[in-house]
Amino acid sequence: MKLLTVVNSCSYTGSLQLSFSSLHLQGRRTTLLLIYTVSIPPLPLQALSRLLTQPKAYPGVWINGFVAGGLIYLQFKKSENWSSPWHTYLPVTLLFLAMNVFLAIVPFIPPTGSWDAEGYPYYIFPVVGVGVLILGGIYWTVWTKVLPRIGGYKVVAERSVTDDGAEVVRYIKVRTKDGSRLH
Repeated sequence: MKLLTVVNSCSYTGSLQLSFSSLHLQGRRTTLLLIYTVSIPPLPLQALSRLLTQPKAYPGVWINGFVAGGLIYLQFKKSENWSSPWHTYLPVTLLFLAMNVFLAIVPFIPPTGSWDAEGYPYYIFPVVGVGVLILGGIYWTVWTKVLPRIGGYKVVAERSVTDDGAEVVRYIKVRTKDGSRLH
């Protein structure tokens, strides 16, 4: 119950980016209900905080590993004709890949000493993190592949440059039959 009081106090004082009054006014009662549902279980605040923050960082380890593997692939596969203004030396990329592989595998190894994570098993954090990564992949596949095929459109990246030189990329829906924009 203390967490609810803290969240409400922070939202009314403007300390949170998402205030409860704006959620209610915009008709986002589902989000409000979700926040309260996550806050209600009688878990210690430290355990709940750890469960919510650690899986957020864990998919980044996998993504960094795939980026390093892709860089190594591009360095050795000359038929790709890849050129970049930045060059990374192979030993640095291999070290980066090794570190990320280590960080991806080690959380699944059972600890030898005592384990105190407020009742959570040791593997719950990496499993939830991998689950987040897999759900993100499913979302991307549905949004960019499945729905366009069903709806008769394709998602196209529209690039533009702002006045200050920054590149902005917007994803638009284009009909496959006549090439017109949907929205």
